[in-house]
Order: sequence, then structure tokens, then C-alpha cells
Amino acid sequence: MHRPTTSDMFVPFESLPPSSRVWVYQSSRLLSAEEQQQLISGLREFVSTWTAHQAGLKGSAQILNGVFVIVAIDEGHNHATGCSIDKSVHFMKSAGVCLGIDFFDRMTAVCQNPDGTLMFVKASAVAGLIGSGALSLQAKVFNTLISDLNALTTEWMVPIQSSWLANFLPSEKST
Repeated sequence: MHRPTTSDMFVPFESLPPSSRVWVYQSSRLLSAEEQQQLISGLREFVSTWTAHQAGLKGSAQILNGVFVIVAIDEGHNHATGCSIDKSVHFMKSAGVCLGIDFFDRMTAVCQNPDGTLMFVKASAVAGLIGSGALSLQAKVFNTLISDLNALTTEWMVPIQSSWLANFLPSEKST
């Protein structure tokens, strides 16, 4: 049986099975084309050498909407461990420092306006934005809580009222 070498552990994103595990890192701002290229290059190198207990992890990475870094591994090949996940977090923290970007602000969501533009929304401000009409309960939010590629296909964008942001709405607004 062919055992992939380190150099072929990074695979095309679309070749990963739907059950592949994913991690979503949301940028604190829109990434420039140059930043995206730099980040993808670093991610390719990182994923190519990413291991769990010295066993290579077969995976990929991509950037969606110029904001979201999606890292995925085929756990049918090898499972991620706490230490291997820590390595990816360390990589993204280092990349964030180099690029001047926060990939770990868990209190900001990205909504897509009907015209397709993206809006960075602080959780603490969502009720006011809905109250003022700047956002509606049906506005789409990118769901950074997904855990596998299948969910990236089926649950990537959800209405505010069905997202974690609903926790920041008055109870009569979230029903």
C-alpha cells in the first residue's frame, strides 16, 4: 500500500471527502490579494508537514470570500490530536501577527448584505443594527462553527436568527 510522503499530504481542497474535519479562521478584515497569496503559500507548507503523533495529516486549505481561512483534514487518513490542532492554532496566530490580522475575535461575525457586500458585526451591536433596520433577522451570517466539509456545503450561511448571534438578541427578536 502506498503511504503518502510529506510532499503529497497537501491535496486539492475539492478532493477531500465530505466527512473531512474543518477549522474556520475568520479574519478581522478583508484580506488583500497579496495577503491571500502569502497566506495560502504558508498554509500549503504548513499542511504539507502537519502531523499528529508523527503521522502525516492529509489535508488542504483555502480562503473564502477574502475573509475565511478554511483548513481541512481527511480524518479517514489520520485523526487530528490536541497537539496537532494546537500546531494549526499556533500557525494561524503567527500568520496573524505577520499580517497584522486577528483570526481569533470570536465576538465578531460576518454578514452578507443582499447586494453581496460583507459587513463585520460585533455581537454586542447586532440587536441595535436589527432595531435600526441596518440588518434583518433573515440577513445571512457565515457560520464559522461548522466542523466538517459537508456542513461547509449545507450550513455555511445561515440567517442571523439561526446563528450564534441570536444569543445577543432580545428574546422576542430571536423567535
